[in-house]
Amino acid sequence: MLRKKEYREGISRGVSVHHQVQKKERISCGERHRINMSSMDLKSIRVIEFTGKTSDWEGWSEKFKARAKRKKYKNMLIDRETIPTESKYQGAIARPDTADSKDIKKRSELNEEAFEDSILSINHMTKQGKVTFSLVKNCKSSDYPEGNCKLAWPQNPKTPCTFADLI
Repeated sequence: MLRKKEYREGISRGVSVHHQVQKKERISCGERHRINMSSMDLKSIRVIEFTGKTSDWEGWSEKFKARAKRKKYKNMLIDRETIPTESKYQGAIARPDTADSKDIKKRSELNEEAFEDSILSINHMTKQGKVTFSLVKNCKSSDYPEGNCKLAWPQNPKTPCTFADLI
């Protein structure tokens, strides 16, 4: 794979990208045509940024819930669906053909995506953002090594690590 710097240097020298790729990775002419520019571009992730400030909570939380609904993990955030533990997930992987196993795997994947979206949305460069990031990051445990989105969300006031602690 070409590094970004090599790609830029090749363009400035007028060397074809296909030539560089062929030379670097030693691929055949037939394979060369399957390579496209998008495979060399950097990818970005779109997030709804949360600064950690109390004044930003209301707007951010509504936007995040709207996004959660589109990505189909809102019910986990608001405690309408249970999040399977790591042991249940491992059991589902061991017997993948049952309907219950498929449901457990799906809910585990949705939880992981929800937790990732939560943690990625926090601007950890501000003082409040650092506190928020730390609180959410600490919502991992041996039962939920990839995080528990429900614990990080304020509808569960029983837990110490929630966005609600900031409000």
